[in-house]
Amino acid sequence: MIKVIIFDWGGVIFFYRKGFVKKIASEYKINFSLFRRAELENRLQHDVGGLTTKKFVHNINRQCDSHISVNDYYALHSQFVHLSKGMIKVIEQLKKRYKIFLLSNNSEPAHHYIQKNKEIKKLFDKILFSYQVGLRKPDPRFFQHILKDEAVLFSECLFIDDRADSVAVAKKLGMHGLLYTNLKNFKHDLIKIRL
Repeated sequence: MIKVIIFDWGGVIFFYRKGFVKKIASEYKINFSLFRRAELENRLQHDVGGLTTKKFVHNINRQCDSHISVNDYYALHSQFVHLSKGMIKVIEQLKKRYKIFLLSNNSEPAHHYIQKNKEIKKLFDKILFSYQVGLRKPDPRFFQHILKDEAVLFSECLFIDDRADSVAVAKKLGMHGLLYTNLKNFKHDLIKIRL
Protein backbone atom coordinates (compact mmCIF):
# COMPACT_ATOMS: atom_id res chain seq x y z
CA MET A 1 0.00 0.00 0.00
CA ILE A 2 1.42 3.37 -1.01
CA LYS A 3 1.71 5.93 1.78
CA VAL A 4 4.17 8.45 0.33
CA ILE A 5 4.47 9.94 -3.15
CA ILE A 6 7.89 11.41 -3.92
CA PHE A 7 8.11 13.95 -6.74
CA ASP A 8 11.07 15.29 -8.64
CA TRP A 9 10.99 19.08 -9.18
CA GLY A 10 12.54 20.02 -12.54
CA GLY A 11 10.84 18.45 -15.55
CA VAL A 12 7.88 17.23 -13.48
CA ILE A 13 6.49 20.24 -11.57
CA PHE A 14 8.81 23.06 -12.60
CA PHE A 15 9.85 23.37 -16.23
CA TYR A 16 12.80 25.00 -17.94
CA ARG A 17 12.27 26.42 -21.42
CA LYS A 18 15.13 26.29 -23.88
CA GLY A 19 16.87 29.52 -24.67
CA PHE A 20 18.36 30.69 -21.36
CA VAL A 21 21.97 29.97 -22.35
CA LYS A 22 21.49 31.57 -25.76
CA LYS A 23 19.83 34.65 -24.24
CA ILE A 24 22.43 35.25 -21.53
CA ALA A 25 25.32 34.61 -23.94
CA SER A 26 23.83 37.10 -26.38
CA GLU A 27 22.96 39.73 -23.77
CA TYR A 28 26.40 39.65 -22.14
CA LYS A 29 28.38 39.07 -25.36
CA ILE A 30 29.74 35.71 -24.22
CA ASN A 31 30.71 32.82 -26.47
CA PHE A 32 27.70 30.46 -26.40
CA SER A 33 29.67 27.20 -26.14
CA LEU A 34 31.98 28.61 -23.47
CA PHE A 35 29.07 29.80 -21.35
CA ARG A 36 27.14 26.54 -21.77
CA ARG A 37 30.17 24.51 -20.67
CA ALA A 38 30.96 26.80 -17.69
CA GLU A 39 27.32 26.93 -16.58
CA LEU A 40 26.91 23.13 -16.65
CA GLU A 41 30.22 22.42 -14.94
CA ASN A 42 29.52 24.86 -12.11
CA ARG A 43 25.82 24.00 -11.82
CA LEU A 44 26.67 20.36 -11.11
CA GLN A 45 28.90 21.50 -8.23
CA HIS A 46 26.30 24.05 -7.08
CA ASP A 47 23.61 21.36 -7.02
CA VAL A 48 25.55 19.28 -4.50
CA GLY A 49 26.46 22.21 -2.28
CA GLY A 50 30.06 22.36 -3.50
CA LEU A 51 29.61 26.00 -4.47
CA THR A 52 27.59 28.80 -2.92
CA THR A 53 25.30 30.67 -5.30
CA LYS A 54 27.67 33.64 -5.23
CA LYS A 55 30.65 31.39 -6.07
CA PHE A 56 28.64 29.63 -8.79
CA VAL A 57 28.05 32.91 -10.65
CA HIS A 58 31.58 34.14 -9.85
CA ASN A 59 33.11 31.02 -11.44
CA ILE A 60 31.01 31.46 -14.58
CA ASN A 61 32.12 35.08 -14.81
CA ARG A 62 35.77 34.11 -14.33
CA GLN A 63 35.63 31.35 -16.95
CA CYS A 64 33.73 33.47 -19.47
CA ASP A 65 35.39 36.82 -18.75
CA SER A 66 31.94 38.29 -18.02
CA HIS A 67 30.36 40.44 -15.31
CA ILE A 68 26.92 39.03 -14.54
CA SER A 69 25.55 39.78 -11.08
CA VAL A 70 23.79 37.04 -9.09
CA ASN A 71 20.55 39.05 -9.23
CA ASP A 72 20.79 39.57 -12.99
CA TYR A 73 21.59 35.90 -13.58
CA TYR A 74 18.49 34.72 -11.71
CA ALA A 75 16.24 37.49 -13.03
CA LEU A 76 17.07 36.38 -16.57
CA HIS A 77 16.79 32.71 -15.58
CA SER A 78 13.27 33.31 -14.20
CA GLN A 79 12.10 34.26 -17.71
CA PHE A 80 12.76 30.67 -18.85
CA VAL A 81 10.93 28.73 -16.13
CA HIS A 82 7.33 28.01 -15.21
CA LEU A 83 5.24 25.87 -12.88
CA SER A 84 2.84 23.25 -14.20
CA LYS A 85 -0.54 24.38 -12.89
CA GLY A 86 -1.99 21.05 -13.97
CA MET A 87 0.54 19.11 -11.89
CA ILE A 88 -0.10 21.40 -8.90
CA LYS A 89 -3.81 20.48 -9.08
CA VAL A 90 -2.97 16.77 -9.24
CA ILE A 91 -0.68 17.07 -6.19
CA GLU A 92 -3.37 18.95 -4.27
CA GLN A 93 -5.74 16.02 -4.86
CA LEU A 94 -3.12 13.39 -3.96
CA LYS A 95 -2.23 15.26 -0.76
CA LYS A 96 -5.69 14.48 0.61
CA ARG A 97 -4.70 10.80 0.83
CA TYR A 98 -0.91 10.62 0.80
CA LYS A 99 2.17 12.26 2.24
CA ILE A 100 3.89 14.22 -0.52
CA PHE A 101 7.70 14.52 -0.58
CA LEU A 102 9.98 16.42 -2.95
CA LEU A 103 13.41 15.02 -3.91
CA SER A 104 15.40 17.12 -6.35
CA ASN A 105 18.86 17.54 -7.84
CA ASN A 106 18.95 21.26 -7.31
CA SER A 107 20.59 24.21 -5.60
CA GLU A 108 19.74 26.74 -2.92
CA PRO A 109 17.94 29.27 -5.18
CA ALA A 110 15.37 26.62 -6.19
CA HIS A 111 14.81 25.77 -2.53
CA HIS A 112 14.36 29.46 -1.68
CA TYR A 113 11.82 29.78 -4.48
CA ILE A 114 9.68 27.10 -2.83
CA GLN A 115 10.18 28.48 0.68
CA LYS A 116 8.96 31.92 -0.45
CA ASN A 117 5.97 30.52 -2.33
CA LYS A 118 3.59 29.44 0.45
CA GLU A 119 1.11 27.83 -1.95
CA ILE A 120 3.82 25.56 -3.32
CA LYS A 121 5.55 24.91 0.01
CA LYS A 122 2.35 23.66 1.64
CA LEU A 123 2.05 20.90 -0.98
CA PHE A 124 5.03 19.04 0.48
CA ASP A 125 5.37 17.24 3.78
CA LYS A 126 9.12 16.94 3.28
CA ILE A 127 11.57 18.61 0.89
CA LEU A 128 15.13 17.47 0.21
CA PHE A 129 17.45 19.09 -2.31
CA SER A 130 20.78 17.65 -3.42
CA TYR A 131 22.74 20.71 -2.26
CA GLN A 132 21.63 20.02 1.35
CA VAL A 133 23.25 16.58 1.57
CA GLY A 134 25.87 16.55 -1.19
CA LEU A 135 24.16 13.73 -3.08
CA ARG A 136 22.38 13.59 -6.44
CA LYS A 137 19.97 11.18 -8.05
CA PRO A 138 20.41 8.48 -9.18
CA ASP A 139 22.68 7.80 -6.17
CA PRO A 140 20.71 5.32 -4.00
CA ARG A 141 21.91 7.11 -0.84
CA PHE A 142 19.92 10.19 -1.85
CA PHE A 143 16.72 8.13 -1.98
CA GLN A 144 17.58 6.58 1.38
CA HIS A 145 18.13 10.05 2.83
CA ILE A 146 14.58 11.25 2.05
CA LEU A 147 13.16 8.37 4.12
CA LYS A 148 15.55 8.86 7.03
CA ASP A 149 13.54 9.22 10.25
CA GLU A 150 10.33 8.29 8.43
CA ALA A 151 8.21 5.30 9.48
CA VAL A 152 7.74 4.19 5.89
CA LEU A 153 9.20 1.40 3.76
CA PHE A 154 10.52 1.78 0.21
CA SER A 155 7.68 -0.48 -0.92
CA GLU A 156 5.19 2.08 0.44
CA CYS A 157 6.55 4.86 -1.77
CA LEU A 158 5.80 5.95 -5.32
CA PHE A 159 8.59 7.92 -7.01
CA ILE A 160 7.98 10.18 -10.02
CA ASP A 161 10.83 11.59 -12.14
CA ASP A 162 11.48 12.58 -15.75
CA ARG A 163 14.80 10.69 -15.74
CA ALA A 164 14.66 6.97 -16.46
CA ASP A 165 17.91 6.27 -14.55
CA SER A 166 16.46 7.77 -11.36
CA VAL A 167 13.22 5.83 -11.70
CA ALA A 168 15.22 2.62 -12.28
CA VAL A 169 17.22 3.13 -9.06
CA ALA A 170 14.03 3.88 -7.09
CA LYS A 171 12.53 0.62 -8.35
CA LYS A 172 15.71 -1.29 -7.53
CA LEU A 173 15.40 -0.02 -3.95
CA GLY A 174 11.84 -1.37 -3.84
CA MET A 175 9.82 1.75 -4.60
CA HIS A 176 7.08 1.96 -7.16
CA GLY A 177 8.22 4.24 -9.97
CA LEU A 178 6.71 6.30 -12.75
CA LEU A 179 8.64 7.95 -15.56
CA TYR A 180 7.08 11.36 -16.20
CA THR A 181 6.72 12.28 -19.87
CA ASN A 182 3.74 14.63 -19.83
CA LEU A 183 0.73 15.42 -17.66
CA LYS A 184 -1.78 13.44 -19.72
CA ASN A 185 0.32 10.26 -19.59
CA PHE A 186 1.04 10.81 -15.90
CA LYS A 187 -2.68 10.96 -15.03
CA HIS A 188 -3.24 7.79 -17.06
CA ASP A 189 -0.34 6.03 -15.28
CA LEU A 190 -1.76 6.99 -11.88
CA ILE A 191 -5.05 5.33 -12.79
CA LYS A 192 -3.23 2.19 -13.93
CA ILE A 193 -1.43 1.74 -10.60
CA ARG A 194 -4.74 2.18 -8.74
CA LEU A 195 -3.72 4.76 -6.18
